[in-house]
Amino acid sequence: MKSSDYIVSFLGDLGTEKVFAFTGGAISHIIDSFRNYRDQIDYICVQNEQVGAMAAEAYSRTTGKMGVTLGTSGPGATNMITGIAGAWYDCIPALYLVGQVRTWEMKGEDGLLQRGFQELDIVSSVAKITKYAVTITDAADIRYEFEKAMYMAREGRPGPVLIDLPMDMQWADIDPDELRSFDPSDLDDELPDLDMTEFAKALKKSKRPLVVCGGGVRHGKASGKLLNFLEKTGIPAITTYAGLDILPHDHQCNGGVMGQFGMFGANFVTGQADLILTLGARNSIKQVGNTPNEFAPQATKIAVNLDNGELVDGRVPMDICINADIGDFLDLASEIDYLSDNRWCSYVAEMREKHQEPWQVDETAGFVDPYHFITQLSKRLDDDAIVIPDVGQNVIYTCQAIRLSGRQRLFSSWGNSPMGFSMPAAIGAQTGNPDRQIVCIIGDGGLQVNIQDLQTIKAYNLPIKIFLFNNSCYATIHEFQDPNFEGRYEATDADHGYTHPDFSKVIEAFGLNYTRIESNDCAAGIAEVLAHEGSIICELPINSKFRVTGVLAGADPLHVPSREVGLVAFDQWKSGAE
Repeated sequence: MKSSDYIVSFLGDLGTEKVFAFTGGAISHIIDSFRNYRDQIDYICVQNEQVGAMAAEAYSRTTGKMGVTLGTSGPGATNMITGIAGAWYDCIPALYLVGQVRTWEMKGEDGLLQRGFQELDIVSSVAKITKYAVTITDAADIRYEFEKAMYMAREGRPGPVLIDLPMDMQWADIDPDELRSFDPSDLDDELPDLDMTEFAKALKKSKRPLVVCGGGVRHGKASGKLLNFLEKTGIPAITTYAGLDILPHDHQCNGGVMGQFGMFGANFVTGQADLILTLGARNSIKQVGNTPNEFAPQATKIAVNLDNGELVDGRVPMDICINADIGDFLDLASEIDYLSDNRWCSYVAEMREKHQEPWQVDETAGFVDPYHFITQLSKRLDDDAIVIPDVGQNVIYTCQAIRLSGRQRLFSSWGNSPMGFSMPAAIGAQTGNPDRQIVCIIGDGGLQVNIQDLQTIKAYNLPIKIFLFNNSCYATIHEFQDPNFEGRYEATDADHGYTHPDFSKVIEAFGLNYTRIESNDCAAGIAEVLAHEGSIICELPINSKFRVTGVLAGADPLHVPSREVGLVAFDQWKSGAE
């Protein structure tokens, strides 16, 4: 059997139905073998390997199946790196399969720059942003290495893996029955025994516990267990951006989204809590601010994470670190006899409501206010819609204003946060979920980064709904330039080098549908876009002076509100309630 046929059938057996590919000589044997397995697995041609890398991780996020991207050697491999880094930082399992020059053309330990054409040591290049990366140089190892890579991608903290496959390894003649297999027991990766003693003691002493939900809850497939724990104990919870879609917005225990661009109420209650239980979150700068030692000053701080490094070396010092699977932890935590004071849960909910929609709608003629638009969009999404904002301002106001419910999902590239992510991710999500509503929210700058893959949307008739927020600048950098460079907008607007095309003409050239919303009277326009049968791009003019800084971001430390917003300490609130 030709080894490339074996590899493609192996991928199909994983349950992956679509992979993303950008062709090239060094990967052509693998791609050619798909012709024999199209009833089981097929490829989607993208226009850039970066798009394929991002699409694969979105496919993984939204289907539970392994996302796969194929690319050629050299520049094909390096173009994937931004997407690989995003999967690494967000803990998303995905396989990146790259071609390589023939084994006898590889320079090995020689002092040459290159021996083969487009030769590149991609394994060394991605060693720090993959869970496993290997070059296969013996065809007898193909089964072993693919099985090991798949195991590594999903086991423990999930993440990307890369297999570098020389061309002669692709055309090799193999006997599948004689290939050695991988035995997971060969790896010593067992977690320590889960001891709940310290946690149980701290919880039972607590009067004002608060759960911080991060993206690790979903990665650990523990969303249902979290809801069970919260509802059984009555403990309120706040979320990071990455954990935003874990709790329905209207859930009784949901205290809102925290962080530098989160809600005042969610940040404020961290200063009132006497116990903080952090599940699958990193306590990054965006999450807890620039003064980590002042985060939750009254609280016993407890963290549960599958990655011990995040516990030992985290930014916020923890009183109790629990290196465990979050699902296993929640199973045992739910057995602890504890019931929170319902006044505390009511207090957290009221603090959220005090600052639910603090923004003033921009009524400037000819522009759309982003907060108002996202609020209106929320009311019209399908019950199982997947919303994917890009980076910068659009991810901030989307996460601040959106109201998720039911099976609705929201994600972006949280850790790496590259411009241009949301459209490739929408391609991956729509490919894996053909019957779900996929909504891409992107800025004019972000769209231009991967604008070539409008062709992919057209070629495969992907019914993605794209809302293009056009402020004709890099507004997030403007916000930084305002106080730091006295408003000198170098390299960020039309007067200083940044420009964009007439998107209506570009979209027409790709043969896609285009429309435009130009005012805050947008409800009917949103409904029309969402009801459109195929793909459509809706452009919205946004005031370049629109700012998010100072609207929801609190002071540092974050638990101290920067202005009066009706927030009161729990003891004072409780006295009034009594």
